[in-house]
Amino acid sequence: MVPRWALCLLALTACASSSGEPVRWVATIGDAKTSLQISRPRPVDNKDNPIGYEGMAEGVIYSRRPLQFTEHTHVMEGHEIAEAPVTPNHTLWDSASKGHLGGVVEALMDGAHVATRMGAYGDTPLLIAAARGHARCVQYLLAAGSDPDASDLVTDSPATFWASQNGHLGVVSELIRAGADVNKPDRMSFTALEVAAEVGRPAIVSALLDAGADARHADALGNTALHLSTVTLGRRSVRIARRLVQAGAEVDAASGDGTTPLMWAASFGNVGSARLLLGMGAERRRVSAAGEVPADMVCRCLESRGMEHLLQCPEEGCAGGIAPEVLSQLFS
Repeated sequence: MVPRWALCLLALTACASSSGEPVRWVATIGDAKTSLQISRPRPVDNKDNPIGYEGMAEGVIYSRRPLQFTEHTHVMEGHEIAEAPVTPNHTLWDSASKGHLGGVVEALMDGAHVATRMGAYGDTPLLIAAARGHARCVQYLLAAGSDPDASDLVTDSPATFWASQNGHLGVVSELIRAGADVNKPDRMSFTALEVAAEVGRPAIVSALLDAGADARHADALGNTALHLSTVTLGRRSVRIARRLVQAGAEVDAASGDGTTPLMWAASFGNVGSARLLLGMGAERRRVSAAGEVPADMVCRCLESRGMEHLLQCPEEGCAGGIAPEVLSQLFS
């Protein structure tokens, strides 16, 4: 059985409906009659579904969002969706998505609006440019009045989230200089700091912390950036974990089911993070809500193998490595 302790976040193409068929979660935007199907997960009151959204699967839901769609065949105008004509707004969005600064400048001179929304995520030009790492376009759009805290219409993720996930430090820096709220969460209370920690972006983690990101923030399941930092192996993971603790992250922070970062390190075969956390005073005898200690959870991620939308064991970790033996010795 897949453990319940790990991150369960909105998976855009992964959630299962009550009929077992795949569901694609995107935003509800009016009553439009187009080929683009749009719907939000609906809150539910279900004791067996603590996250509170229909379609959520138990277990270690793969938390990283896929790259945003770049098709501009639909334009969000008010509460309607219309086929996109070739207008200055269309040119602006298309140029921003491709990193064509000249096209962005020309479209704005022709009257394009910086807050226009297109694509399946309902992105603003700033959002799509940030997600794709087009720093010069981001800088120009911000100077033209783009809202640095605008979120997409699907996950409610701001530009700092998308830029952090995709490793665009320059874009993150531009957004910070423009006054972006680095602690702005998405609809599952997931932040840019958490995703940067999960995907192993130490420079971005440092930039966000220097700008005031909350190292103790917990998402909807009670997981912190320190928990998520254990998902990536190697020096990056250790650097991130050390930086988070220095910034005030709680070494033994307990998630909603009582699991700690050390338990996550054990589960994902992260020897480096486990050693660091133990050296910083993490409790090796701490008990989760399920009655398990870190030693009981060594390489638990192996149970998720083959499950496409669940967090997987990092390469060179548990499978075929010495991590299980080393971790067992650390916890003995």
